[in-house]
Amino acid sequence: MSQKQPQILKTHADEDDFYHLLNAFSSFKHIVALWSHSPQSQQESHSFPLHYFEHDGWIAASNNPPKSVGGTNRLSDLKEVISSHKNHLFGFFSYDLKNELEKLISTGEDPFGFPVFWFFEPEILLRFQNGRIECLNGSTEVIGLCMDILSDSYHTIALKSISDSTPEKTFEFIPVVSREEYGKNIDIIRRHIADGNVYELNYCIEWQAQSASISPIETWKSMNRRTQAPFSAFVRMDQHYLMSASPERFMCKHGQLVYSQPIKGTAPRNTDPKQDRENAHLLSVNKKERAENLMIVDLVRNDLSRSCTPGTVKVPELCKVFPLKTVHQMCSTICGELKTPLHPLDALLAAFPMGSMTGAPKISAMKIIDELETFQRGIFSGSVGYFTPQGDFDFNVVIRSMIYRSDTKQAVVRAGSAITYDSNAEHEWGECLMKAEAIINPF
Repeated sequence: MSQKQPQILKTHADEDDFYHLLNAFSSFKHIVALWSHSPQSQQESHSFPLHYFEHDGWIAASNNPPKSVGGTNRLSDLKEVISSHKNHLFGFFSYDLKNELEKLISTGEDPFGFPVFWFFEPEILLRFQNGRIECLNGSTEVIGLCMDILSDSYHTIALKSISDSTPEKTFEFIPVVSREEYGKNIDIIRRHIADGNVYELNYCIEWQAQSASISPIETWKSMNRRTQAPFSAFVRMDQHYLMSASPERFMCKHGQLVYSQPIKGTAPRNTDPKQDRENAHLLSVNKKERAENLMIVDLVRNDLSRSCTPGTVKVPELCKVFPLKTVHQMCSTICGELKTPLHPLDALLAAFPMGSMTGAPKISAMKIIDELETFQRGIFSGSVGYFTPQGDFDFNVVIRSMIYRSDTKQAVVRAGSAITYDSNAEHEWGECLMKAEAIINPF
């Protein structure tokens, strides 16, 4: 049964409570969990882009059939589900939805088989906000189970082995593309740029693991605690899993306002505070990194202008450098006021896939990506998030992620970087390794 009013389960919750509850519902066939690592102080939050933290976390779970699945439904069906629904919908859009939005194809291998979109209505929906846990959807029995899990005795005794466990890694991720082949592909992209086909392109590479026995929740937890990424997402779709430590928002909607916050520009953190500040400063003044960011800002402004009232698209933050636990990132914020009566899904799809993971011009970049990359991106470079009953939404960019099938024991990690004519293959290779390392070795 649904709860008409949120049921408060705890008023002083922590991250351990989140993982304990997620473990309790891990047997559900359909799960989306989101965790933001929200700053603990107002001063710290000022270091991040505008409106970066909408929530502390969500756990959505269900055993019922999804409400809308690409392949069996059309986008018009999903639009109807969003319009008619009185509850939250959680799910994802895959990168290859591009083929339904534009005259494009995907030719790479796809051993994972995520649909182009997938959304379900949670039987159980828990919201974590400002230290408080609320149950928005769930039976009396579910609420009772949550209260038991959150009790001190259960917390310290029954779940101690879970919180203290460390996954044992018995497999290895192997790069699919060699450094030499990577360099050749960078040269091909630079020739495309010289010929005027594109002026920036996001090129990604892959690491594969076979016979991988993975504990998805424990892996995601370890990944999160190492990266503390603001848009981390966990997805279970039957035997299919996504474990993402994403730092990037694709788009969110509040009433008639939409925000997109592309990231372009990365620098390493350093344990020495002086050197760490220097790394952040060097990123903020790096002409190449700023140029990459500005190109994507122009692209996103154009994307938002398709769905926003003329004259309302603004850039309140340009090339803001903010700290994550493992890297510094450069982010810009673009916002606009939606045209009336535009459907929320139309606003999101007008900018999909995100420019930070494609390039500019977007369609030309996506064609070249399909020629060079060895894999079909699928859920990678897609977006995980939710629609509210009021038609608002919040979706991330699926990067810094591990994708896993528990039936075939296949796992991949993918990472990329923006290539411009001035790009150096060795530098870009190193950036890909830096991004992937925290995902490949989260323990």
